[in-house]
Amino acid sequence: MKKKTIDWDKPLEMHNAKGEWKDAFKCAVFLNDEGKITSYRVSFRSFPRMEYDYFPDGEPLRAGDFSIRNVPEKKRLKGWINVYPGCYSTVFYEKKHADRAAVEIRTACIPIDIEYYEGQGLEGGE
Repeated sequence: MKKKTIDWDKPLEMHNAKGEWKDAFKCAVFLNDEGKITSYRVSFRSFPRMEYDYFPDGEPLRAGDFSIRNVPEKKRLKGWINVYPGCYSTVFYEKKHADRAAVEIRTACIPIDIEYYEGQGLEGGE
């Protein structure tokens, strides 16, 4: 499993008690005597009085506090897909490439434009 890291300069989300990712913000930074960051305080935007503390890597200081992550960056998948009876092909960036790769039983060639984020669908159904 990949080590969790948080980019504290990017937007944040916290996993609430209902199991939803909700908008959060960094409201404080704590330093030791040498000026090194020891922890961050984070709150839900919708309920800013509830604050939670996290180590610099994003792990909660207290057991039971909510998980935190950076807001996933949206990506875009654009292209063309050949459709066949019972299945479809890979995404081609240009229609001419989809046409070249097509076989006789193709029933359609459709354009797609989908917004997604990395890891989508791999997190228990999100």
